[in-house]
Amino acid sequence: MSEITDIAPDARQDPIFTRSDGAVIGRDGCRIPVPWTEHGATFGFSPDPASAEPWLPLPADWGSLSVERQEQDPASPLTFIRDVLSIRASHPGFADASFEWRPSGPQVLHFARAHGVGVIVNLGEEPVAMPEHTQILVTSQPIVDGALPPDAACWYATG
Repeated sequence: MSEITDIAPDARQDPIFTRSDGAVIGRDGCRIPVPWTEHGATFGFSPDPASAEPWLPLPADWGSLSVERQEQDPASPLTFIRDVLSIRASHPGFADASFEWRPSGPQVLHFARAHGVGVIVNLGEEPVAMPEHTQILVTSQPIVDGALPPDAACWYATG
């Protein structure tokens, strides 16, 4: 979900907004309630009919970002995060606390664990060559010609 920048001044809740007479908008734009269902006045955040409105207004088009909608999409961010958490919990390579940064470009985060697993995140605008690996555990975008696309992350195994 993106930052909401067009919250009406009278709906803002962050104290810094009122303390600064609106000069500092504060954090309200990133504190909008999570939409749980695709439909309804509060997208499932409050039961329908809601006896109380959420503390901040939900954008009218956020039903498409709801948990209900994302659970139906195998390529959704929710599915990706659930897959990552499942692999982290079940793969023996993530069982200890070892951690080592690997050499990478200025727009890349890359670390490995002692038991043959690693994570690479491409924050740049160009594809990044994947390190040697035996298995892709989970990736936010498909690996193309051995490279991780921009704005993508990959958890991999090496043995």
